[in-house]
Amino acid sequence: MKIVIIANVISLIGSLMMVGTGLIKRKRNVLIVQSAQFVVMGVSNLMLGGITGCITNALSLIRNFVTMRSRLTMLVKLVFIAIWVGMCLIVNRQGLLGWLPVISACVYTWFLDTDSDVFLKIIIILTTIEWVFYDFILMNYSAFAFDILTLIANGVGIVRIKRQ
Repeated sequence: MKIVIIANVISLIGSLMMVGTGLIKRKRNVLIVQSAQFVVMGVSNLMLGGITGCITNALSLIRNFVTMRSRLTMLVKLVFIAIWVGMCLIVNRQGLLGWLPVISACVYTWFLDTDSDVFLKIIIILTTIEWVFYDFILMNYSAFAFDILTLIANGVGIVRIKRQ
């Protein structure tokens, strides 16, 4: 039980970063904050036995660095998706639950190069829904609570962008 509490405290830090991305208007700044969040959340997932969540966060960090440097080509996207799927096939011992972070990351990656800040926030909302279930079942309650807040924050972010 002690590990669950420690992991949830670590997750709380990452979760605060995650919610903050919903209030950021520009994609580049979202990616920077998100990258730091991936490191922290990956550690938390690993502590709670969420191997695919940890791997997904690590690969997402790499994907964000590539995205900040240049646009994702179709080939680069497919390579990342193939790596996620391959790693999940190798390490997943959680059945459908273990696939949720991978599906989320693949969908997010596919649409990440959008020029629309609103569309990006819609994708964040859709892909966060998978994490809601993953985090709750892993007993990552800090992340679960903040997943819900992320959904709300990105909705607010969309409204703020539309008002400009």
